[in-house]
Amino acid sequence: MRFPISRLLPGALLWILSPWSYGAAPPPIVLAGGDIHGVYFQVARELCRLTTLETPDQACSVKASQGSTDNLQLLQHGAVNVALVQGDLLYWAQRGEGPYQGQAMPHLRSIMATHAEPFTLIVRQDEKADIASLQGRPIYLGADNSGSRLTAQLVLNHFGLSGIKQQEVSVVDPAAALCEKRIDAWSLVIGHPNQQVLEVAKRCAIQFVPIRPARTQSRADKYPFYRVSQIPGRLYPGVLQSTATLALPAILVTTDTMDERSVQRLVEGYWRHRHEFNKKVSAYANLFRLPEHMKQAASLIPMHPAASKALA
Repeated sequence: MRFPISRLLPGALLWILSPWSYGAAPPPIVLAGGDIHGVYFQVARELCRLTTLETPDQACSVKASQGSTDNLQLLQHGAVNVALVQGDLLYWAQRGEGPYQGQAMPHLRSIMATHAEPFTLIVRQDEKADIASLQGRPIYLGADNSGSRLTAQLVLNHFGLSGIKQQEVSVVDPAAALCEKRIDAWSLVIGHPNQQVLEVAKRCAIQFVPIRPARTQSRADKYPFYRVSQIPGRLYPGVLQSTATLALPAILVTTDTMDERSVQRLVEGYWRHRHEFNKKVSAYANLFRLPEHMKQAASLIPMHPAASKALA
């Protein structure tokens, strides 16, 4: 039986023009990380490396940023198509609550949680390690456009520092400022061990202020992204004991329009080479190592269907 060539051409053209036809390059992944010296940038760079190692035809690049708040803006404006974001900011942004009141981003979809980020409040070792003693004293909460700063304002206000915004000071080098007594505390939301914390511990003797919420506070529906956690001991000079605190997940996020195959490649690239990832990322004490934990922590917002399948 013969078919007229005119009947074959439309289908052939559709196949040739399809982005997933033979030889066509897949859409590039542009991943928003964080400061080039921080854990987010490390994680993003390693995810890209492992993705292209697994699938060499998949372009993947990392964009430096100021952190979670900046990353959400970059994602919203289409400057990137994947980003790392703190769990609390992601939860609020997707729902249009908290600092994102009236600015909901319902199109956000999570891919996986990479690591937990304990709330870390550093003081000098010769100071009293409790939040109440910091009332009215100068504190550095992080860069203006960072997720760490917003989280610190919420947590410290919740635990009694009602005038936290009036206590904030801006410094270029927080490690030097703490050791030189220009600030009395420095708060971060980070995975451990962390290079910034290590540097300040080398300059002067430090300790962490414990955060011990009541059981009902830690499980409150209002803050489903927080979990009771700890900063392990013996990660930094002079800090031998573990310190109780709260932690939230760092989540890889995209939008509902992201190509399924690219999302699948990100997850599979990580999973097949996860042992290399664990060695290359400094925050090894807080990495999520099991698919069910990565998926559960990422479920603060709806997951991208390709990610949910890949982590099944």
